Amino acid sequence: MKIFFRKYIFSFLFAVLLMTPLFAMANNAFEGLNEAANTGYLGNEVGTGGLNGNSVMTDIPQAIGRIVGIVLSLVGVFFFLLMIYGGFTWMFARGNEQNVEKAKSIIQSAIIGMIIVLAAYAITVFIGSALTSSDAGVYSR
Repeated sequence: MKIFFRKYIFSFLFAVLLMTPLFAMANNAFEGLNEAANTGYLGNEVGTGGLNGNSVMTDIPQAIGRIVGIVLSLVGVFFFLLMIYGGFTWMFARGNEQNVEKAKSIIQSAIIGMIIVLAAYAITVFIGSALTSSDAGVYSR
């Protein structure tokens, strides 16, 4: 019984120590939220003046860039969820080799998919910047 109370008190104190930085940083929480809201992907409605008097989506490339950013954010969340699912599958396999191989396959597929998405994005950004820069040579007029 005495060991149980020691573990309980130790766990409680450890949790309090872990939560202390959260309380200390709570004063600046709304500043970060306001900044994120002001610089978010969607901003205000199209053509309503935007954040600093500018139109939020002034042309097609900006709109496409915002949509691509949103899609990439969703892909990142999906990757994160797949990694968690693969980890739990592996953790609950309990030595069953078939479930361990399934978990490894899920994790490997998620990593390969993320690499492909990031490589496609990097190639698109590289080509887009080459086509729109002023020193693109033949492509600029």
